[in-house]
Amino acid sequence: MTEKAFDPARPRLSVKVAGQEYDLLGTLELVEAAELAMKDGIVQIAGRLVEMGVTDVSTLLAAMLRSCGHQVSTKEIGRFILDDLGAGSEEFVFMKMQLFGFLRVLLEPPSGREKVAKQMGEMLGEWTGQPASPGLNISNSA
Repeated sequence: MTEKAFDPARPRLSVKVAGQEYDLLGTLELVEAAELAMKDGIVQIAGRLVEMGVTDVSTLLAAMLRSCGHQVSTKEIGRFILDDLGAGSEEFVFMKMQLFGFLRVLLEPPSGREKVAKQMGEMLGEWTGQPASPGLNISNSA
């Protein structure tokens, strides 16, 4: 298997909600959807993401997923968080950390995205006790 060359154009993140895997693709449309849904700038959203509660995370994630063509409702995500993960669980915190890492890479200038993606992957790997992983896939394919 050959390793794909790094292309800083489009950060990607796969998220699992209620047993379904969805891909987020870092685009202007995703940023616009997040900002409209949260009524705030993307930098401010990323800065407070880890501290957000169920409603805000559900609203943000639903908007970002819809911008990528996935039809997932805010209520569906909120129910998943409450009923499957638990609002006070490590899994919910990890979900927020993954979303933060994705946005952190997206907000970085393209020339710095590879480095930040590696840092975020290592941070998430350390947090879970798993071996360091790139965690965030960055490619230009849609």
